[in-house]
Amino acid sequence: SLASESWGARRNGNPFYVSAAGALVIPQDSELTSGNGATNTALQAAEAESELSTGLGVNAAIGLFFKRRFRVEFEYAHKSADIDQVNLTLPAGNTVVPSQGDLSINTFMANAAFDFRNSSRISPYLGAGIGVGLVDFQNPTFTTGGVTIPSSTDNDIGFAYQLFGGVNYWINPQVVGFLGYKYMSVSDPTIGMVTPSIDTHNFELGIRYYFSRP
Repeated sequence: SLASESWGARRNGNPFYVSAAGALVIPQDSELTSGNGATNTALQAAEAESELSTGLGVNAAIGLFFKRRFRVEFEYAHKSADIDQVNLTLPAGNTVVPSQGDLSINTFMANAAFDFRNSSRISPYLGAGIGVGLVDFQNPTFTTGGVTIPSSTDNDIGFAYQLFGGVNYWINPQVVGFLGYKYMSVSDPTIGMVTPSIDTHNFELGIRYYFSRP
């Protein structure tokens, strides 16, 4: 039976697997700060932030399993979303600066995960990862507190981390579909005169193929 094949003693073989997934990306609005003191004071006083729309993402990974429940993997992911506007909260009233820019994030992560295996086809999992993120960010020209922030289209690399969890569904002893959530953050990329916060909530649907049965 499938159950006896799936949950019996592990066959000797290749411990590697590959996976791929698509994601719905929900970015948090990006707080804008700066490494320049005067500029940062003006941005903080105006509570400057870029408002972002929901975007899409994809990821792929290669990994290996051991003791049936532990996994480690190397993952590449791409995420993108539109930057709709910059919001400024000023004493004279709130100001909205329209934007036609976009946010693009490419991450390279080393992940570790634990599968809560049981006797059914369905099992939850939890994991975390660290790595680097290449951030492309665009912002329009705007002025606040007497400081003009010029339009910029630039990229920078920052430390990235993610926390994730979800549910596996074993289609057969070597193929798993999964539905998961990832929180991902990239620290302090410098884009022109500003440093935007980069945090995303990602809801993914994917498939994992094991070269031999775990």
